[in-house]
Amino acid sequence: MEVDYMPFLFVEDSISCGNKIYITPSQSHYLKNVLKRRNGRVIIFNGVDGAWEADVCDLQEKNPFIEVCSQVLVQPEKFHRIELFFSPIKRNGFLFEKAAELGVTDFHPVVFSRSVVRSFCAERSERIIIEACEQSGRISVPALHEAVSFDCFVDKCKKSAAVILFCEFAGGKRIYSVLEERVASYSLDDRISIWCIVGPEGGYSEYERRLVASCEHVSQVCLCDSVLRAETAALCAVSVVKNFLIQQ
Repeated sequence: MEVDYMPFLFVEDSISCGNKIYITPSQSHYLKNVLKRRNGRVIIFNGVDGAWEADVCDLQEKNPFIEVCSQVLVQPEKFHRIELFFSPIKRNGFLFEKAAELGVTDFHPVVFSRSVVRSFCAERSERIIIEACEQSGRISVPALHEAVSFDCFVDKCKKSAAVILFCEFAGGKRIYSVLEERVASYSLDDRISIWCIVGPEGGYSEYERRLVASCEHVSQVCLCDSVLRAETAALCAVSVVKNFLIQQ
């Protein structure tokens, strides 16, 4: 039997049964012209209240809205965190989209000495992240943090008790073996926070390598035997961490 697909839609409002939620013109266009869904049901979420079925009302109205029906997923209260520390790149949109689909919970832009791109549009990036959540059916929305300098980032490393992976293309241990060693001390009920550090397109400077290596909780890991683009390295690290956590 064919099951009718219900698209996911992010909303800013709080969600509860019976609520009438007005949607934006772009959301109305997406439902009406892209998905060809002028009525029927969608799944809505806001990153806080779980996922809910909602009826799509007449999208021809000047102020289109949806009516909340029933909850289908409860918002997870406790989950492992995959935090990506990365240098902004020219293809930020691609990185945000794919990393959000893979399960990154926090994006932390870091300005390294060899960073080519040093700023980006946060509003556009947040929109890309939300669209990735809608596309993948994910109801927890990753946080996009403000960009920090490399020195500020190192201070965070020194104060954190997270599992911190300093990703290189050569040297260091295999990432999976490091995860097995570091996570072994956690119980099944612990919420694990894993940081993936990926450098800029030009690589880390020697100063940056030495400074990060001096941090107590940092493990230097090798992703593969070849040199990867910055976005490829980030997605490779996130994929391995996500796969590891799924199996725990």
